[in-house]
Amino acid sequence: MYCHSAFHAHPTPSSQRRSLVPAVVDKAQGYKASPGPTITMRHSKIRDKDIHFRYFTSCASHILSPPSKTPRWNFEPEDLYLHWQGPSTVKAWIWERNSGGGESGGAWCPIQSGYPQLRLPEHRFHVLKSTRPTWIMKSTWQKQYRRGEGVV
Repeated sequence: MYCHSAFHAHPTPSSQRRSLVPAVVDKAQGYKASPGPTITMRHSKIRDKDIHFRYFTSCASHILSPPSKTPRWNFEPEDLYLHWQGPSTVKAWIWERNSGGGESGGAWCPIQSGYPQLRLPEHRFHVLKSTRPTWIMKSTWQKQYRRGEGVV
């Protein structure tokens, strides 16, 4: 089990936020692993909707779950966390507020491709081959990815 203090958080420079390929994959060099995962945060938008979301990425051999705290970010409901354990093996979680309500506190909940978007139930979670997480229409997910053709 990883010690949460081994995680290092680094903000993504604004010039790199829109990159389709997270820092965990370098096409020229292949997969990069380090002793302690580096966490990168990015922003994305659901196509044709005024809904933006944040997602965090890290890479290393194995983690049981993402850190519940970082020195740089407070996690918010619907944040996504993708942990790459190799060039095509990813685990995904979504941050959910604790059931007690209130403004603070939450936990990471594991998700897989096909998980419904909380505010748009007709959208499903998926990780594209470009390694970018996305929320796509349920009908598209059912036609193209339901049988395991994607990454997650």
